[in-house]
Amino acid sequence: MLLRFMIAALGFAGTTFGSVAQEPTSSGTGFFVNSGGWLVTNRHVVDQCARVEIKGFGVAERVIEHPDHDLALLRTDGSPSAKPVKLRVTSPKLGEEIVTLGYPLAGFLSDTIKITTGNINSLEGIGNDPFYLQISAPIQPGNSGGPLIDRTGAVIGVNSATIPKELSDAIGYNLQNINFSIRIGVVRRFLSREGLAFDEADADAPEIGTAEIAEAVQPSTVQVLCYGGRTVE
Repeated sequence: MLLRFMIAALGFAGTTFGSVAQEPTSSGTGFFVNSGGWLVTNRHVVDQCARVEIKGFGVAERVIEHPDHDLALLRTDGSPSAKPVKLRVTSPKLGEEIVTLGYPLAGFLSDTIKITTGNINSLEGIGNDPFYLQISAPIQPGNSGGPLIDRTGAVIGVNSATIPKELSDAIGYNLQNINFSIRIGVVRRFLSREGLAFDEADADAPEIGTAEIAEAVQPSTVQVLCYGGRTVE
């Protein structure tokens, strides 16, 4: 219940652009997981959208929503320029360094991809939820559905929610920089259940710098646009 409140307060998919039918009503982020054009995002990014567009790749041909978790799979036409990322198979570690990529506050900030860094603060979410990681890397509206990357360049989670100011005000504490990402194990099981291929990361891959991570993962990370869906006031 609390996490659903957080997602609602975050503005669902992200930034509001207006209610004009020709313009997107909100946006989020996604990342390609195979060369067949399939990508992962949050369910709340695409829920109730009349049309979903992957910027640079056209309208999503298929949308599959996870019945139990805030995840969705989208399919494009499988353009050869869709570069998939590799998914981590080993367990996350408390305190390890992570990187986020996404398209936060579109329409206010620049339209280019943004990168932030931080650490894994907790191996569980609110109420000891085992499906989430708590992270210190700042995320904003529009980051939803973007990849959480480890220092080898592998995806370790899907950025999903942050503690909003409304919740801080409601409980009377100044909660700062508390963010959550869905564990990649949930994504792997979702893909396997749907019969979709994905690449597993090498457990012995060397660590690389932030600039190298950005260069490697940027081609895999895309903006997801919602048309005709809910509008955040």
